Amino acid sequence: MIKKIINKIKVVWPNLVYLKLGKSVRPLYRFLRPYYIFRHTWPMWFYVANREARASYDQNKNQLNDLQKKMVKEMKENGIAFTHLDELFPGRNLLPELQTYARNLMDDGQQRQKGKTYITDLLERMNVIDLDDPFIKISLSPEVVAVANGYMDMGSKFFMYSLNVVSPVGNADPISSQRWHRDPEDKKLFKIFIYLNDVDQETGPFSYLSGSQFGGRWGGKFPQMPPQGHIDISEKAVERFGANNGIKIGTGKAGTIIFCDTAGIHRGGYAKSKQRIMFTGGFCSAASLWLPKFVYPNESIVEKLPDQAVKYALRPWYHVK
Repeated sequence: MIKKIINKIKVVWPNLVYLKLGKSVRPLYRFLRPYYIFRHTWPMWFYVANREARASYDQNKNQLNDLQKKMVKEMKENGIAFTHLDELFPGRNLLPELQTYARNLMDDGQQRQKGKTYITDLLERMNVIDLDDPFIKISLSPEVVAVANGYMDMGSKFFMYSLNVVSPVGNADPISSQRWHRDPEDKKLFKIFIYLNDVDQETGPFSYLSGSQFGGRWGGKFPQMPPQGHIDISEKAVERFGANNGIKIGTGKAGTIIFCDTAGIHRGGYAKSKQRIMFTGGFCSAASLWLPKFVYPNESIVEKLPDQAVKYALRPWYHVK
């Protein structure tokens, strides 16, 4: 009984902290924070908490092609890498299907995301993940999972996905994720962003401070505060660190793919005059204590998947009962 209570606190607590439930949780946060800091240290995180994930990676490591090797190398050096659907999936012409899928969702009616008035979320939250969804097929394709695992140096876990429309805000002050920040879910993260329309400076491009991932040149600046990330990072400081083209601005044509470690310093969605439509899929390590943002499919369906690394990515890594 005591062990179950402790496990539930360890898993649910990070989510409560992130929701900022007020003064009532602050004493417990101060009490538990040393535990999260210790768990976040590299030896504990990599060698202990992710021991099984590293073993799975060694057993199910897929051979990378030249493009995948290039993506992993750029991710490890800069925390970000760019490609295109037609480059990663040659000859498959995937963009029209994705655009049609998103357009149908937009026509069916949109749901405004709470806390971010400029974002419309096209997908319901906490539904059973649909393995026939074309975006899920891409996110959990062996091509993408191999790059995620190559960057993480372990078997990674798929934990979130979203499909959003970002509306123009004119010259309003940036808020929330429009400001520089680090995501909180893990020490290292791997996300795939797919643009469904052309994105320029007026469309709210994703932006990233190159080298701000763990182990990068700026990895120690404005660090995560486990179990939280780091929000509202000074724009002047980021501009200073990112001088001489160190800030990567993710403009690109429809079908552009951005791989990124969002535990690094980033921002996006500040669309001035044009709408942006973008899919996001996220991978973390098995050491993450964050709850996944979907319900897992039937275990038998997962086990029928042909690729072992994809199976591992989709298997739950903890349960809260």
